[in-house]
Amino acid sequence: MLGDPGSGVHDLEITNVTLEDDGRFQCQVSPNRGQDAIRADAILTVLVKPTSVTASSTSRSPRLGLYEVGQGSQLTLRCDVTGARPAAQVQWQRNGVPVQLGGSTVFTVD
Repeated sequence: MLGDPGSGVHDLEITNVTLEDDGRFQCQVSPNRGQDAIRADAILTVLVKPTSVTASSTSRSPRLGLYEVGQGSQLTLRCDVTGARPAAQVQWQRNGVPVQLGGSTVFTVD
């Protein structure tokens, strides 16, 4: 424990934080005998960046990431993100411009 107990400051330092440290911590103060303890909670959420991201499709591809479909056809692209915590926010872009999608919106390529 760190801090300055003489002035009432008691610090808990967690070094090398891992997923196992994720959870609810509680500072509990025991007043005089026979009195209920006083508590304060601190919730620790450990953030983890994605370990991998892949783009794929149900369409056959001669090369990874290259998809060819005929005009008027439909193509579904999938973005798989693993290892992110909390879940990653994914944004599709076309030629560097964000694709606006929502609900049942279908993006049509001219």
